[in-house]
Amino acid sequence: MSDLTTHQTYEAFGPRLNSGQVVLLDHSDMQNQFLGLVWRGARIDHANNEHDDFAAAVTRLTNVLQVSTINTKGIILCGERIFERDSLDLPSPGRF
Repeated sequence: MSDLTTHQTYEAFGPRLNSGQVVLLDHSDMQNQFLGLVWRGARIDHANNEHDDFAAAVTRLTNVLQVSTINTKGIILCGERIFERDSLDLPSPGRF
């Protein structure tokens, strides 16, 4: 488990997402949660009456596993595929 706060994982995740190291699945709830994150003083958090469960889980996963890339075909850890999408029994993108 990570010793980082959710805010810290959001901060670490931003550069990975913006550089293309991480590609988000086509999941509207998750994408909307990322888009809904706001700065509250000195920390990143979800807006009032909103949720960030998906966003927090994704950022923690990339931090804990030190993932270099996530795409729709699998999760890549330091250049080596550690999970195949089919082995995770995930629905197809856009079909959650």
